[in-house]
Amino acid sequence: MLVCVAISVFRPYVLLGFPFLLLFVVGYLPVGLPSLRQAWARRSQVAAQDGLFKSNAARPDPTVVDPGPGGDGDNEPPPATCTIEVCCKLIVFDQAWHCFTKCTKIDEKGRVSVRVCRGGPTRFTIFPIWPKVKDENGNPRNFPPDCFGDPIWGPIDIYCGPYRRGHPDYPGDPDDLEAISCNVIVSDSQACLECQCLEVVMQCIEECCIPYDPLFGPNSNSAAYTALATCLPLLEVVVFLPPGAPLLDTPGWGELIDISACCP
Repeated sequence: MLVCVAISVFRPYVLLGFPFLLLFVVGYLPVGLPSLRQAWARRSQVAAQDGLFKSNAARPDPTVVDPGPGGDGDNEPPPATCTIEVCCKLIVFDQAWHCFTKCTKIDEKGRVSVRVCRGGPTRFTIFPIWPKVKDENGNPRNFPPDCFGDPIWGPIDIYCGPYRRGHPDYPGDPDDLEAISCNVIVSDSQACLECQCLEVVMQCIEECCIPYDPLFGPNSNSAAYTALATCLPLLEVVVFLPPGAPLLDTPGWGELIDISACCP
């Protein structure tokens, strides 16, 4: 009787899931792998041309590395300052929060630049869903990790870049910026070096081919948490979820991803 009850309860899920399972088993090899291999090959070409990291995921901006000169002289420009925030927005029909790191730099001349690092899945079964980011000239700037990862979602894809229209986590409508909740963690000249650290750690997460798990982690929230917890003093990151993003609705938050195998 218990078997009959179980079958009647789970039958809809089995019926709904069977087509996706069939697509994955039958269609992934002839359809999914070739498209991924093309993206992997293109990524290697771009990385070789630019002299950048192999995965082209996190690209530390040279203007973010140097915190700038400091001193007491009246003629010396003020040091550059950076502000590190963790930001979260609602996804999945407003049922869960997706979090990312945000670095805002004000340089010695008062110019402002904002960079955001985020993680996400590479695919859903045979369908690629990594963000296809392009630069000002229309050239692709983000490519999927060249590994298999989770059978359904693939590995965690990382992208770090300027926070403007075209970034995966920049809202399509500027008015929607208010729907993104952010919490300032630190703001000083030292934070400019920590911003660079965040991008390097995020890069390591992609290089380690971490399987993506949307429900329990590791996922985008785990990636953001790992970068922050690695680069910032522990006391600064104990409670840094922004208001409105409760822990129970932020799966993967608090999970440290082990990147020691590929980024010791």
